Formats: sequence, C-alpha cells, structure tokens
Amino acid sequence: MNKALEAFGLSDKESRVYLAALELGETTISRISVKSKVKRTTVYDLIDTLESKGLIGKTWKNKRAHYFATDPSE
Repeated sequence: MNKALEAFGLSDKESRVYLAALELGETTISRISVKSKVKRTTVYDLIDTLESKGLIGKTWKNKRAHYFATDPSE
C-alpha cells in the first residue's frame, strides 16, 4: 500500500503516518508515532503536511488534539 501512496506523491514516512492514522482512527500523535515507527517529533511535521493535503483531520478532546485520516476514497 505504501507504494501506491508514494505514487500519489507521498513520501515513505508520510505514507506510514497516514496508514497508521487510518488504522487507529481518531488518535493522538504519540499513538501514530508508535504505530508508524516514525519519531514523534517528525510526526508533528508530517501531520501538518498531510493536513494541508486534506488527508488528515484534527479534532479536540479534553483540550488535547486528536487526529484522524480522512476517507481514502475522497
């Protein structure tokens, strides 16, 4: 699946972060980091990039940001 996402212009790390968010559902940066095996500090930058591309959304719960992957068919 990573290769398919890379064909759409995502880097390897962006693909891993997006797929982790897709599998986890609404979750935190820390959980995305563990699942994707990408350093947490790097995930913050990648999330910003993916959010600007419309692939990741953000919501707030208990004053804490939670992130989710948007529907891949969109």
